[in-house]
Amino acid sequence: MWNLCSPLTFFIILVLIWIVLVLFMGSPMKAQVIINTLIWAVLLGIIIYYFCSIGKIGWAWFVVFLPLILMGAVMLMFTFGMGIGLGIEAGRKMPMIASYMYEKKAKK
Repeated sequence: MWNLCSPLTFFIILVLIWIVLVLFMGSPMKAQVIINTLIWAVLLGIIIYYFCSIGKIGWAWFVVFLPLILMGAVMLMFTFGMGIGLGIEAGRKMPMIASYMYEKKAKK
């Protein structure tokens, strides 16, 4: 009936694991999270199935791991500085500190 390639099978397993985790989560918005998950899973599943049907298995694996890669990037951003904006703000404060230290040495 369905000719599921290995990337699509792996993706379906990941989605099912995610739905089970959401069911045990203590969030009051479980239904909304599950509906969003299913919508995105169907859209990405269609893309993965298309790539498998034309023989582009490498691209199918890329689409499977793309959400994981993006989630990892978001987690790293939140872990190391809550985004790029704080780095710019810290860069603005450094010259002021450096100029204060320079003025203090120059007055001696």
